[in-house]
Amino acid sequence: MDDESDIRQAAFARLHAIGAHQGALPWESLSAGFYARGQHFYLATKARGIFKPKAMQGLLSIKTVYPRAGRKAWYEDQESTFARSISGQETLSYALQGTDPHSHDNQLLYRAYLERTPFIYFLGIAPGFYQAIFPVFVEEWEPAHLRVGIAISASAQDATRETSLGSGAMQAARRYGLSLTKRRLHQARFRLSLLDAYGRRCALTGFPEERLLDGAHIIPDAHPDQGQPVVQNGLLLSRLHHGAFDAHLLGIDADMRIHISPRMRTHPANPMLQALLDLDGHKILQPARPQDAPDPARLEQRLLHFQGHH
Repeated sequence: MDDESDIRQAAFARLHAIGAHQGALPWESLSAGFYARGQHFYLATKARGIFKPKAMQGLLSIKTVYPRAGRKAWYEDQESTFARSISGQETLSYALQGTDPHSHDNQLLYRAYLERTPFIYFLGIAPGFYQAIFPVFVEEWEPAHLRVGIAISASAQDATRETSLGSGAMQAARRYGLSLTKRRLHQARFRLSLLDAYGRRCALTGFPEERLLDGAHIIPDAHPDQGQPVVQNGLLLSRLHHGAFDAHLLGIDADMRIHISPRMRTHPANPMLQALLDLDGHKILQPARPQDAPDPARLEQRLLHFQGHH
């Protein structure tokens, strides 16, 4: 029995409170930490990738930092730590610290492996931004390869309950959980890449409130060939305009010109509707870098669906 489970639950609750499951978290939102047993605890530190608070005996979190990429846009780095971390089919990959698997920090991971201790994985998805994945536990201990495999569970209780499942059911559940996590990670990175490309402003209106801006796919992500979460397949839109785009009430052609569905003119006039109608015929605000602009071929393909819904 984990006699520090109350501390871990307080950490998980803090992450829920700051919206950890809704998207990427900036480091500043993590640095404040949390309170448990009348004490202040940090969730992680900048200096250490494997973190145990002084008041705890066991591991609380691990962290992978997304490397900065010099002058080029961060999302162009295809050989990133992020890509290596999510390459497995059943577990996330995490590199041991240094070359000695018996070092103090690595032994924290080994103890978590033996005791099946639930903890938090802060996976860097952009410079200064992390996706909090929790609870997780060490499923694979591979000191010869200087890595561990991190499995994802739906709750801290599932981390121990999984041992009662048959191997086939356990593998299926693990693959499913990992696929959902990867999808969430890719979507968080997709939105961050669009925020970066569009200067954190809506591509249609210039609206600047980041918390109300979404990464909208031009070709839906379910499309096997063209639906990738890449910046050229995206638009940064306010939530209102994202909804209109997804409902085919708003289209954009290959010349970056906005089209509003004629059916929108059948509604009674009001200021919000008029603001949407006024966009008709205008061009979108494009990214500063030409290579980040929306793909005209994808826009043309999407416009066919818009026209088909008139």
